Amino acid sequence: MRDRIVLAFLVTAAAASLVACGGGKPSATEQWQGSLCSAVDDLVVQSEQSAQDVRSQLQSPSTATVSEISTILDTERKAAEQTVTELKTLGPPPGQNGGKAKDLVDTLAAEIEQMVTQVKQEAQTISSVSSLSEIVASLGTMADQVATGTSQARSTIESLQALGKEYKNGFETVDSCKSLRKHLG
Repeated sequence: MRDRIVLAFLVTAAAASLVACGGGKPSATEQWQGSLCSAVDDLVVQSEQSAQDVRSQLQSPSTATVSEISTILDTERKAAEQTVTELKTLGPPPGQNGGKAKDLVDTLAAEIEQMVTQVKQEAQTISSVSSLSEIVASLGTMADQVATGTSQARSTIESLQALGKEYKNGFETVDSCKSLRKHLG
């Protein structure tokens, strides 16, 4: 009898600690936020890597610099296109503000698509120029576009958090959202 009482106490204590620590299954909104943050964070991380790779190419220019930078920009473009695809297929989260949240994400996807178009144009410019100063000028334009995209992502997350407590809490607790917040600064 005593063993059963001890076992019952341990099971109850374990269940209570899981509830208290939030060890339950994430809500549907948190799962949606996780998908959103993961897609955007992947792009932010790729953008940071691309910027680092371009800086490296410019620090030690060679005859392959233009080709290497074009490859870096192509990788960046593909990452942005993948993010747009993921955002467009995300669908709305459940709840009363699901439509508003989806509208915000669709706007971000459209802004990223616009950035992709501009990056393509600048990449074509870079492939046709012959001087390092022209390359640097085009890269400066692209850096401004990426910075604008990062700012738009940050603004979208802030707008989503303003939709209500569940959104705010999710962006603070979901792992991929924590990573995105860290990368967005």
